[in-house]
Amino acid sequence: MKNLRLLLLILASLHAASASSQSLNRAGRWEFSPMFNTFTGKSHTFEGGSSAKTSDSIGLGLGVGYNASNQLKWSGELNWNTIDYRSNVVPGPGNPNPAFASSGTMDTLTFAMNGTYHFFPGRLTPLVTGGAGFAYVDTNIAAGPPLPVCWWDPWYGYYCGAISPTRTAYYFSMNVGAGLRWDVSPDLFLQGTLRRQWFDVDSGYKPLDGLRLEIGFRY
Repeated sequence: MKNLRLLLLILASLHAASASSQSLNRAGRWEFSPMFNTFTGKSHTFEGGSSAKTSDSIGLGLGVGYNASNQLKWSGELNWNTIDYRSNVVPGPGNPNPAFASSGTMDTLTFAMNGTYHFFPGRLTPLVTGGAGFAYVDTNIAAGPPLPVCWWDPWYGYYCGAISPTRTAYYFSMNVGAGLRWDVSPDLFLQGTLRRQWFDVDSGYKPLDGLRLEIGFRY
C-alpha cells in the first residue's frame, strides 16, 4: 500500500510538472532518434537440455517516428547488438559423446514497429511502449568448411583467401517497455526506457532485459 501511494505521488508530481510547463505540440511531427541499448546477462535453457548464459552487452540503434497526437507515436527502429555467451551443449539421441562447453559471440540485428503512449501531453511524461518485428542472428559458429573467395583490396590489389560460413537465422521478436521522456526544447527530447525483448527461437520465446537511452530530434 505504501508503494502504491508513492507511485501515485510520483505520477501526480509528473503531471503537475507537465501541466505547468510551456505548452508543447508534438502532434503531426516526425522524430529521429539515435539509440544506445544495453542488455543484462541472462541464463537460458533450450530443447534437449542444452543451456546458455549471455553476458551484459551494449548496442546502437536508430529510430524514426510519427506523432499521431501529443500522446500517441508510431515508430520503426533498427538496432544492432553484439552479445557474448557461454553454452553447455548436450548430445542428441544416439550420440555417445559427452556434453561439452563452448563460448562465442553472436551479432543481432533487430527491426521492429512500435507504438508509444505518453501519459501526459506536456514536456515531462512517463510512457509505455510495445511492438513486434524480426531479428537476424549470426551466431558466428561455423556452418561448413571454409570457402575460397577473391576480392580487390585497395592496398594489396587482387587477393584470394578462405572464409567460413556461419550459422544464421531470422526470428520473430516482440518488445514491451516503460520509461520517462523529457522534451528539452520544441525540437529536442531525451528518453530512457526499461525494456524486455523476446526472441521466438526453436525452443520457445527467450527474453532479454535492458535499458535504452535516446537523444531525439523533431522536425
